[in-house]
Amino acid sequence: MTTPEGVILLAVFHIKNDIGVDLKDVFIQAFGKLPAIPRLGIKGEGLDTEIIFIKDNENWFDLGFKVMMQLS
Repeated sequence: MTTPEGVILLAVFHIKNDIGVDLKDVFIQAFGKLPAIPRLGIKGEGLDTEIIFIKDNENWFDLGFKVMMQLS
């Protein structure tokens, strides 16, 4: 299991070394292809949060997400 401290240190390392992530590749890995509407939702509060992929037929607000991000 990853600790919050480990996630923070990894994020700082990536920022310091200018290492980015192409979210399109993340969606393709999760779904096998790029969805028609690629969206991520963040559920929970504080350190107790999780990032969840939102399927095309799901409403992010009804699922109880605090934040939703859609790729353009």
